[in-house]
Amino acid sequence: MKKFTFLALILFAFSCDSNDKAISSNSDSTKTDTSTSKKLESKSDSSVSESQDSEKPKWEYSEKEDKMTNKTNYYASIDANELLDFPFPYDGGSTATLTIRKTSTGNESILQVSKGQFISDVEGTEVKIKFDSEQPITFNCSSSSDGSSNVLFINSTNKLIKKLKTAKKIIIQAEFYESGSKEMEFDVTDFTWAH
Repeated sequence: MKKFTFLALILFAFSCDSNDKAISSNSDSTKTDTSTSKKLESKSDSSVSESQDSEKPKWEYSEKEDKMTNKTNYYASIDANELLDFPFPYDGGSTATLTIRKTSTGNESILQVSKGQFISDVEGTEVKIKFDSEQPITFNCSSSSDGSSNVLFINSTNKLIKKLKTAKKIIIQAEFYESGSKEMEFDVTDFTWAH
């Protein structure tokens, strides 16, 4: 009888030990699930913050010292909302960029495409710019001094800057070599320029 009681106690102790291990194992898996859940929430929060960052104004501001004049040049640049599509050899998507630049000679506005060619006449080139829902305004343009056909200097820069400060969206229409007229849309909200 004593042997039977002793064996029953050993079996009872063994079963309690295995139950404790199972409970401990379940507790560990719950901890793992909780930590995994926290990691996923953290990733979710970071992706929300990244998407909020991508909704911020797209203007990029920079400055650079002119080594010849020892004066600072200031830049504000923004890319168009969508890529332009041109035939070969400029196919594959082209980025249009609008840049406002302040140098020692004054403010300049530059329209540039990463691939493609603007049509530029000796008599002058024009672009039309629509600010929000207003009627389009025609701006005369000048060619780049180095002859780059993917760059146009938009004249009347101070007028353009004044309109940009109050606009949320602009559409620029320009003529391209062998591609005709194309529109480039820019979200220009919160443009600031104090130069």
